[in-house]
This record gives sequence, structure tokens and C-alpha cells, in this order.
Amino acid sequence: MAAIIARVTWLLALGEAVRHRRGTLAVPVYLGDSLQWNLREVAGGRDVVVRVPDDSPITIPAGFAENQAAYDAGLALVQAALGGGEEKALVASLARLPGVGERDARAMVAPFRRLRALHAAGRDDVWPFVPRNLVRPLWLSRPENRADVVIGNPPWLAFRYMAPELQARVRAACRAENLWQGGRFATQQDLSALFWVRAAERYLKEGGTIAFLLPYAALNRPAYRGLREGHHARVRLAIGAAWSFDEGVQPLFPVPACALFARRLARAEGAAVALPAGLRAYRGALPRRDATEAEADAALTVGQEPWPAGPARMPASVYAARFRDGATIYPRRFFFVEKMPAGRLGANPAAPRVRGREGGLDKAPWKGVTPPEGPVEAAYLRPVVLGETILPFRLREPALAVMPLDGRGAVMDARGAALAGLAHLAAWLGDAEAKWAAHAAKTPDGALQRTLKERLDYNRGLSVQHPPAPLRVVYAKAGTLLAAASLRNPAALVDHTAYWAPARHEGEARYLAAVLNAEATRRRIAGMQARGQWGARHFDKLVWELRIPDYDARNPQHRRLAAVAERAERLAAAVEVREGGHFTAQRAAIRRALADAGVATELDAAVEALLGG
Repeated sequence: MAAIIARVTWLLALGEAVRHRRGTLAVPVYLGDSLQWNLREVAGGRDVVVRVPDDSPITIPAGFAENQAAYDAGLALVQAALGGGEEKALVASLARLPGVGERDARAMVAPFRRLRALHAAGRDDVWPFVPRNLVRPLWLSRPENRADVVIGNPPWLAFRYMAPELQARVRAACRAENLWQGGRFATQQDLSALFWVRAAERYLKEGGTIAFLLPYAALNRPAYRGLREGHHARVRLAIGAAWSFDEGVQPLFPVPACALFARRLARAEGAAVALPAGLRAYRGALPRRDATEAEADAALTVGQEPWPAGPARMPASVYAARFRDGATIYPRRFFFVEKMPAGRLGANPAAPRVRGREGGLDKAPWKGVTPPEGPVEAAYLRPVVLGETILPFRLREPALAVMPLDGRGAVMDARGAALAGLAHLAAWLGDAEAKWAAHAAKTPDGALQRTLKERLDYNRGLSVQHPPAPLRVVYAKAGTLLAAASLRNPAALVDHTAYWAPARHEGEARYLAAVLNAEATRRRIAGMQARGQWGARHFDKLVWELRIPDYDARNPQHRRLAAVAERAERLAAAVEVREGGHFTAQRAAIRRALADAGVATELDAAVEALLGG
């Protein structure tokens, strides 16, 4: 549909010139595979391989694939012959096309046979069009056809949302192009970065300019570091300018955006230049979606701002290595539970009956799966701290979850629970594992990509919490404002929506809570945060990019912060929070109490002094 609209727009732009044209008019707007996944390098050039579901592929030979004029005419002759034309007649017709030799003509017999077989089998009529569209980008990427300017709005698709087959291809391609950051940034890698590099490599002349609309994260997030550095397998790009559109520029995109402008460096030029010191920042609300240029000019203001800072490669604080993400407890309805109403005889305290907790954030396919239900041994029902249960200097009631951790900290599956004599836990896990096997992602040969046990302890997020430290500090991974508190329940576990670290004593725990809850800290990392529709949201480990020193009880600054936090804890504990109330309102109530008592101001001043502000 986008290609059709673009073709019509191109024709309308020509106006009366269309009426007075000489000869055939070809509209140069094509639908194709701009990443060129379908290319196969061969001795004579580059074949195009068209995959056909449940059948062998169609291969367009290099001789035809790289000759656009001959290919269009040749494919038209092939399509006309599908209903019963003879191969010899087709070869003769193809050989008469300008620029086509007899060898190239004979090479088209094989794809003709494949297309004819598909036609005879009653497959839909799309197949003649698919090879035509896949070949367009190949012709445009020939050196003599490359453009002076490439402008694009590529697909924005994060790695975590891709199908398994696409993930494998994107990972390999990004590694080859110096785009893959991997590790904890793997899920944040985005297809748009690969489009940026491939478009410059294949369609842009040396010295030419590429301008792409990209997620705001391309400006400063680690997942886009390779894109900003500009050193790739076959092309080097120097970013020379950028525009930014933060979450306030609406209606525009679901997440903040930016436009990047870069030049393709010639082989003889040196390394890619450094990023610009600043960028052009747009602010304001648009009157409507698809506003005209005049409307946008009237509604938006434009100013120069410094290039947004991102996380450093080496965190400045020693606490970066001590804090880690909690466990990815997933699917949530298999493990987070609520207690079922007890009968007249009351609940069995040794094995209370519970059911999996359904929530509005559950995603497909799990939101359509009935959660487990039944008794579970009480020792394996554990409190779990979520990001939303963390208030400033205080914890809300934690969630309850079935957590199959044995006494050594190993995660059990149904068989392991049965061997340990835990009949109720084994039954619960058996039900969950059967549902996991029916709905979880699988490899091409039908095997599970991960077992449920492997999913639950992904990156050892669960087992590493054993044995639990008697005193920990936790803070919420996301939110508008930071929230942190001390965790003194050794039985509690921490979910991936929060970060945690053991504290050596109360002084260190309060010192860290003071730093994390201070507005002075949040202000300093705001520019490094990922931004969504509602503004800067994720904190992750950005706090530890600041030079927050290791706690030293002999340091009066550190002791002062711990003392302020102790007073803040008492104030927070005294704030009345309504049972079942929303955590954002409860956080706000505590912050008001801290501000009214002057503790918030004292806290900010102490943190500013600590950080050298």
C-alpha cells in the first residue's frame, strides 16, 4: 500500500508533464527487499534466491538479476508463457532482448520451470511478482546506479520482538557490521540500525549523504554504539548532524525519535569523525497527525542542545558490579499466585491452596492459558519484591510466588520436586511444564528453545539470590522518579523489575538508599535514560555511571547521608498508605512527607556535596 501511494504521489508531482511525455513512462518506485537477504554470491555475479514455503526455491540467475531493463522484459515473457508456452520459444524470445546473451536466456529456463510448476499446482499468482520485487534493490545497488542521497524511515523492531529465525539472521548480520553489543543489551538491538548500515553500503555513493528517521535511543543508548561509531564491514559513516523529537512532540510516533545525517567516507579518507557536539532539538505539540510543514513551523520551536550523554563503557562507581537485575519470573501466571479461599476447616498451613495470578500485563500466548491451581508446600511460597512494591525508603507488601528453589539454591523442575518428595510442588510444576511445552517458542525441528526451568533461571537471575543476604538494598528499574529501600526479609526474592545488592551493614544500606532516592541523583542521569512515550523511564544501572564512592563509615559525608536516610525511613513508615492503593500515589505521598519535613532538601544537598555538585 505504501508503494502504491508513493507511485501515485510521484505521478501527481509530474503534473502536466505526464500528458506530454515521449515514449514509455516507468514510475521509479519499487517494493523490494532492501536488506537483500535473498542474495547469493556466485562467480558470475549475484543470484537472487526466492524462498517458497513448503517447496524448493526459485533462483534468478545473476546475468538477468543485475540487468534491470532486460529483467523486467524477460520476466514479462516468462509470465506470459506460464499458461503453456514452450521452453525453446521462451529462450529464443529472451535471447532477442537487448543486452541478453543466449547463455543468460538458457539460465532462465530453471526459474521458468519452477514458476510453471507453482502455477500448475494452483499456488496463488504472487510468485511472478515476488522475484521482480526482490531484484529491484540489486539493480539499485550496482556501483553505477548508487544514489547521492538516501533518505529512509526503516522498520523499528527490537530484537526481543523478532521471530527466532529472524533473530538468528539479525544477530549474524549485526555482528558482521560491528553493530552487535550483545549481553544485557541484546534484547535492545534494533533492526533499524542494520537498515541504516545496509542502505549506506548498498545504495549510497562514496561522499553521499544518508538521512534516516530512527528511535531517539540511537543518539545515546549502548545498543546503538556501533551505529554511532560508524566503522562497518564495507562502509564507514561519519554522523555530521542530528535532529531530536522528544516525547513531547505529539502526535508523531509512539516513542521519541531522531533524524541522523551522515556522510559515506571514501576509502582514502581517515577514520570516521567524532559525533557533533550538539544537535537540533524540536519542542512543542503538533495540531494534528500528518501536520503540514506550515503547521509544524507554527507549532514547534527549534533550538540547539548538547548531544545527549550515554552510559560510559566503564561505570564510575564500584557499586555497578554489586547491583544486579532480579529474576525474570516468566510466564508470570505460572509462578505469581494468590491464595484461594479456605473451606470451613481453614487452610492447610503446610500446603495452602493457591492459583496463578492473572494480570493485565500478561502477553500472548500466555494470557490465554489457564494458570495452575492447587496446594503447594508452604516452604516454596516465597515473597517477591517487584519494582512496584518499592517506595522511597519503604517497601509495600511483596507479591507471593511459587519458587522451586531447593536448599542448595538450585531450581527444580517437576521431576526434581517429585524426587525430593514434594508431591504438591511436583504437580504444580508438571501442569506448568505441560502448558509451557504446548505454547513456548520452538526451534525449526520442534524442540523447545528453553525448558521452563531454564526460562525461570535465565542468566541465573533466581539461583544467584541463594543464599539470600540478611540485608539488601533494592531499587525500581523503571519509573518517573527513582525509588529505593532496604530489604530486611531474608526469605524474599527480587523480580527483574528491580535491582538488588547485599549491604554489609545498616550504615551502607541507608547511604545507598539516600543516594538512590535523591532528586539530585535522578537529575544527573536523566540525559542518559532511554525515553518512551511518557518521557525518561528506565534507570537500570545508569546511577552507577556517577562517581558514587564505596561507603566508608569514617567519612563524615557518608555518615551524614546514612543519618538522613534513617530519619527518612521513620517518616516514610509513618505515612498512611491505603491498602490496594496504586504505588505511584503512595510514592508521591511519601515524597510529600519528606519535602514537608525538610528531609528532601537536606538529602539533595548532601548528595550534591557527595557528587561534587
